[in-house]
Amino acid sequence: MSTFLDSQCRCESERDAAAPCGTCSACRKIRSGVHPDIIQIRPTGAFIRIDQIRDLVHAASMKPYEARYRVAMLHEAQQMNPEAGNALLKLLEEPPDRTLILLTAPQTSELLPTIVSRCQHIRFRPLARERLASVLIETRQIDDDQAAVLAAAADGSLDRAVALIESRWQERRDGWIDAFEALFSASASEKLAFAEMLAADRKSLDEVIGLLKIWVRDLAVYPHRPDLVVNRDLPERLQRAARRHSPVRLAAALAALERVQRHIAANANPRLALEAMTLEVTDA
Repeated sequence: MSTFLDSQCRCESERDAAAPCGTCSACRKIRSGVHPDIIQIRPTGAFIRIDQIRDLVHAASMKPYEARYRVAMLHEAQQMNPEAGNALLKLLEEPPDRTLILLTAPQTSELLPTIVSRCQHIRFRPLARERLASVLIETRQIDDDQAAVLAAAADGSLDRAVALIESRWQERRDGWIDAFEALFSASASEKLAFAEMLAADRKSLDEVIGLLKIWVRDLAVYPHRPDLVVNRDLPERLQRAARRHSPVRLAAALAALERVQRHIAANANPRLALEAMTLEVTDA
């Protein structure tokens, strides 16, 4: 993606625009995230909100500052709330000159059909785990074991892997796994306290549910294909927990986690949804 941005934002070298130099002023600004003609929009909390799209509309009404084109990237565009989606639709209906708007999403089905119909679809295959791990080692200076775990957790997405690094995912993961496993011998009040703790950190809620889903999947897979688990740096903990949980319990836990994720995305009351999930998981 950075190669595309370099080519659109006028690499200053004499080389082919498809192969930017990486060292000129424009390339360095892009690498540093400070190029004035590149707009990065990501969810704030759980959603991309209408104020972010309004800012984009305002920026798109002006000519690019330095480059031939302005490039706006909406990461995780499926996280737009309805108001933001409708505001973006108006922009797409009358696209501004010299502005490229890129939306990323896991599936087109997660976007408004009216938005999808006004976009050109480009499919990207996930990076192989080995390739993604090597990129992380090279660009983020992390060790081989950490890179392997992050590459597996990111499911082929470099952006997701970088976000996991920046959120100190592995450190947070260990605490949440301990708390989740403790639920199965906890009292009803302790289970509800766990749900309250989850609901209190709404900004990280989707990430935490995601890492718990990965943990439950790993427990189901570990007895049969330990080479396919994500949390490969926790073999002893995986082995103990896999013995503790039956396949029926793991299937019920995964279904409950996926259900609460859908309910929260649909604006259900987070605490009530999480309380129901916690009880469902541990009663299986």
